[in-house]
Amino acid sequence: MLLSNICSAYVRDATTVARGDRRTRCDTAAATLRGHDAELPLFSRIVATNIDTYDRRQLDLSIEIFLSGVEAVLLQGGSPIAG
Repeated sequence: MLLSNICSAYVRDATTVARGDRRTRCDTAAATLRGHDAELPLFSRIVATNIDTYDRRQLDLSIEIFLSGVEAVLLQGGSPIAG
């Protein structure tokens, strides 16, 4: 389910970008930060870089993190399937 959600989110973002719509994640982060720059200096620096989180590298990273998590669970002798 999680992998499906990761892929669905990527497709939604890729479609948004292909249509030329605004990249709302950057806008939302900037709006959330407004007035709190001093309280959240690291987040402020990250937002200021305007990192593109809508490209294929984001999907690749998300899948890599997912797989690393499944691997960690399996190495501990657990099951990656909840329930």
